[in-house]
Amino acid sequence: MTCPTKPLVLLAATLLLAGCGSSNGSNHSADGDPSGDAVAVSSATPTAGATGDGSLPEDVCRSLSATDVAKVLGGKVTLETAPGGDCSFQQDDLRAISGGLGVVTAVTPDSGYDSYLAGLNATMTSPDRHDLTGVGDHAAVLIGIPQMGSGENLIAAGAVDKGDHLLTVTLAQGKGESADRLLTVATDLLELIAESIG
Repeated sequence: MTCPTKPLVLLAATLLLAGCGSSNGSNHSADGDPSGDAVAVSSATPTAGATGDGSLPEDVCRSLSATDVAKVLGGKVTLETAPGGDCSFQQDDLRAISGGLGVVTAVTPDSGYDSYLAGLNATMTSPDRHDLTGVGDHAAVLIGIPQMGSGENLIAAGAVDKGDHLLTVTLAQGKGESADRLLTVATDLLELIAESIG
């Protein structure tokens, strides 16, 4: 989980795998029913936050609730552990928002965050940066058109600086979601992972 090119790799993987399904037993699924009736439908391991010794989780999906992610996205969602321990998510509608949540460790204070955002910036054409308040030491979301591939659909990626680690989000979509909607979802997911992992 400590790779300086992680933003590029994670964003590329998110874009390439956004519509791919999985049939392994490590998926967590839930409906994003706004009424609060969302229920996890898999037999996945219960969620847990950061480990009791203060270390960060090796499997981000185990620290999140599929039901909580579904509420943010507003529809049924499946969580799956990605290589490196990040948590990828997708909805039944392959055109809907999908993406990943992760942890980047071993960053140096005041340099890892800026370097990470610079890496994200390089993956998009003229992205808009949105600095967030009230989440971690610093937080920001970038929204733009991806440099890789073709298309007109916006992507979003961001990070929360927690001092010795970053909490990250990447979003891809294929049905013309607005920048405002992507910003809301990215912000809510960063807040969720910050509450779940710290």
